[in-house]
Amino acid sequence: MFNGEKYVLIKTDDSTLQAKSKTENKNPLCVEKCATCMVIMLGGAGANGGSVSVAVNKMAEYLKSNGY
Repeated sequence: MFNGEKYVLIKTDDSTLQAKSKTENKNPLCVEKCATCMVIMLGGAGANGGSVSVAVNKMAEYLKSNGY
């Protein structure tokens, strides 16, 4: 559950979680943990899960390189 919606877990590893909502829109969700924070992105209706994952990864890498 995230933000009151149910999600299906697609992929997970040590620092990344990818899921898709069970609603009609199938909104993608991606979470990546850094040392002191987490980057969470919820795609809108029709969003591509791969694009959401790439965006979250870029932000997480930037934060990690700056000590977060």
